[in-house]
Amino acid sequence: MEVLPPIQGAFIERPGNGRRATREQNIPDPERSDVWDPIYNKLKEVLSHPIKRGNKEVDPYFGYFGYRWHPVIHSPGYFHVGIDIPNKMGTKVYPVSKGVFEYSGFTSINGKYVLLSHPEIKTEDGFVLWSLYLHLKDAKVKFSTYQKMLREISKHTYPTIEIEKNKIIGEVGNSGDLRGMISHLHLQLEFRSPEGTIVVINSALALGIEHGENLSRVIANEDHFIEFCREHRAMLLPWREYWGERYLPEKPN
Repeated sequence: MEVLPPIQGAFIERPGNGRRATREQNIPDPERSDVWDPIYNKLKEVLSHPIKRGNKEVDPYFGYFGYRWHPVIHSPGYFHVGIDIPNKMGTKVYPVSKGVFEYSGFTSINGKYVLLSHPEIKTEDGFVLWSLYLHLKDAKVKFSTYQKMLREISKHTYPTIEIEKNKIIGEVGNSGDLRGMISHLHLQLEFRSPEGTIVVINSALALGIEHGENLSRVIANEDHFIEFCREHRAMLLPWREYWGERYLPEKPN
């Protein structure tokens, strides 16, 4: 059991444009590094990168935790609460730590996803770490129809399926609103309280990988986005099939 310092009072409401979120979310208070630095340092010791063979770096344009231009809905000031790790379609995805399988399914925005809880990683005030893996090509852990019925009856407490760190839980894809875009894993780490409070943390800091600010955070409007695409054309060409000629013409101006 890994018991972390209490976090109550050390988080704030998710800032910026986050209107696509289906549940109220909070993020660590940037003024409370006294609380969060020790937590991130401990998590770096106990968590593993979900990609074992493949690219492990975060997309520097849109993939970091923090403000960005949203590449799908073309919205400025969107606060991204996960990290996006580009990889080849079908790259194997592993859990960041052993845990309990909570659900897998599909939504029109997040695509195919897997949700795990990690009850052995919790704070002194009862927040438990959860991990989400989004936009998968396929989820490799699923409940049967009968198990789903039992989960409903038991209020999501039975059956309990434990997931070991070396188990493949999915494959990188581009499902959901990413259909036709470059494939990547969206990883999201959250602390959840028994009362339902959600605090989404910076997954890059928790995994001990380099954290930066999204290069697209400076984009203010559509015209600025077009200019940005042409300035960074070489790196953004993988998005061309999705965005089209308006943003990345076949022949640069």
